[in-house]
This record gives sequence, C-alpha cells and structure tokens, in this order.
Amino acid sequence: MTKIGYVTYADNPVDPDPDLDIPVFTDALRRSGYEVDIVDWQLPFSSDSYDALLIRSTWNYAQNLEAFGSWLHEVSAQTKIINPASVIFHNLDKRYLFELVDLGIATIPTALIENVDQIYNIDVSTSKTVFKPVIGAGARGAFTATGTNEAAVKVQAHFNQSDLPLLMQPYLTEVDSKGEIAVVCCNGEALHAIVKKPALTEGGHGDFARNVELSSDLLQFVGRINNYQIGDTKVKDLYYSRIDVVPTSDGFKLMELELFEPTLFLNTNPKSAEIFAAGIKAHLV
Repeated sequence: MTKIGYVTYADNPVDPDPDLDIPVFTDALRRSGYEVDIVDWQLPFSSDSYDALLIRSTWNYAQNLEAFGSWLHEVSAQTKIINPASVIFHNLDKRYLFELVDLGIATIPTALIENVDQIYNIDVSTSKTVFKPVIGAGARGAFTATGTNEAAVKVQAHFNQSDLPLLMQPYLTEVDSKGEIAVVCCNGEALHAIVKKPALTEGGHGDFARNVELSSDLLQFVGRINNYQIGDTKVKDLYYSRIDVVPTSDGFKLMELELFEPTLFLNTNPKSAEIFAAGIKAHLV
C-alpha cells in the first residue's frame, strides 16, 4: 500500500489557525487506498518510510525559515515531495509576483520596500496601503497604514524586528465590498472557488466566507496563470494550486499564487477532496 505523509504543523493556541482540510482530505485519500499519516514537520519522523510527503499546512515556516529550508532539502533527498521542493522554494517568496507582471498577468500594483526611506519617495500621503513580508503565510506580519507618517512608523517597526523586505500594495476596497476569491485547482483543473474573509479588517487568516461560482471570465483568468512556468514545471501540471484574485472594475487582479501551503477549503467543498484523492496517482510515479 502506498504510504503518504500529510505534512502540517503544531497550531498556535494563542493565534489559532487549524488545518480544516485534514479530516476530509485524509479520509478521501484513505478511501482511495492510500495509507496516510499526519506528520508535524518539526517533529522527528522517518521521511524515507513514506512514498511521498504531501506538503500542506506548514504555516509557521516563515518564523522558522532557516530550519524549514534545511528540513525541506533533507527530506526531498529521501522521498518524493508534493508539490516539488523546487516549486516550494520559489513560491514561498512573494517576489514571484514581479515575474507574473513581466508575463502580462494583471496583478495588484506592487512595490518592493527594503528600507523605511523608500516610504518618503512614494506617494502614500492619503491612501490606505497594505504591507506584507515577502515571506509569510495567512496574513501573518501584514499590516495596513494610511498616509506617509503612519506608514513610516509601521514600516520602521517591521524592520526593527525583521530583515525581510516588504511588498507594498494599494488597499483595494473591493476586498471588503466584493471579496478576495480563492480558486482551488487540482492538476490544473479549477474545482471550486470561495470568497475569503478579509483578514486585515476582520481578523483571522483568510478564512472561508462563502462559495462562489466559477464564472467563464474567472476561469479564463485562471487559465492564463496556469501556463506560468517555474523551471520545467507549469502551474497546471502541479497537484494542487490556489489562485487568489480580486474582482475590480478593470477585471480580475491576481493577489497571490499559492503553490505549497494553501488552505483548499475542502471542508466546505468535500466533493473536491475525492478529485484530489484520484488525482494524486499521477504524482506518485
């Protein structure tokens, strides 16, 4: 029997963010004939005893970046990693967004902030702006600011605690009025879409708000991103992906492309779990 390790983390009780996909995903895999263990990436286990490690909810990796990188290098030399380690290393740094801009994908306008002095050279005098670390999950470390003075104070506070650069983006009011849409894909096929609660105004970590239709224009936008290539691998060839977009008056704008630790919202879309269970076979050869 093929043995799969579903890789997660130890949830923080002070700031809870449990992986709600675990029961429905692992049950679907077991019904499809796989042996599945739930493993914490920070606890000892024999990675070579698994036919594959399914990297799913290692959501504290940013706070343990060096250890996570070393761990991923080690286990990828011992067994198959899904999605591949090369994709994970590329995708964990949100500066991949600039590559997508160069390919003509409509994204939210983004600037890279590497020191607080840059704030005074960018016009943020009245606008509400979002700042997020280039490495991070679930809106951890992200913040908003309105005006130059508030932005400078908060950006300096970030750099007092971290060396990670920040991405700066305008805060889109559509995130609150229409919602950020997460499109969940398996092997390039869009299975379902949900609207996330806005984490920066309502709290949480991009939690489920409601299901939403996979419209033809949304599918067309997703299709363009599915052709984005990382090394020798296109997004559409990956086992799982999540494409987060915001609907605007100018069409959809890409927020993030999640290729290694996205919530898949399978607890609210259990039929998709069966498709994921069937679709993993191609990645185990």
